[in-house]
Amino acid sequence: MAKKKVVVKVSNMNGRNSKCWLFPNFRRQDNRLKTLQIAAAVPGIASLSVKGTDQDMIEVIGDGVDAVELAKKLRKSVGHAMLETVDDVKEEKKEEKPKEPPPVVVYPPGLPPYILMEPEPACCTIM
Repeated sequence: MAKKKVVVKVSNMNGRNSKCWLFPNFRRQDNRLKTLQIAAAVPGIASLSVKGTDQDMIEVIGDGVDAVELAKKLRKSVGHAMLETVDDVKEEKKEEKPKEPPPVVVYPPGLPPYILMEPEPACCTIM
């Protein structure tokens, strides 16, 4: 099977239209976590991420992911969920270029080392 990319927009992820209006401590992060846990339970998922400007879209990439089943589960447990896009993922084929060996630097032969020594003074230098 080909890999699919499914994007689902969930309106409850940012805290608005919450089913749990009786519990004021039901924060946005909890909504996102619950939504991601439900989406991760769908078989065939390779990656799962939250997208969108309001962080209200879930992007699911996987092999044999059923988009309708995913949307049904999210609607049943979280709230309103709408399928945005369902696309096939095209795998990019990278053309490997043969690596060229690094250039070899050849230095010309140098001069032999020359040591310069000062002659020792014949007499005592203290006086």
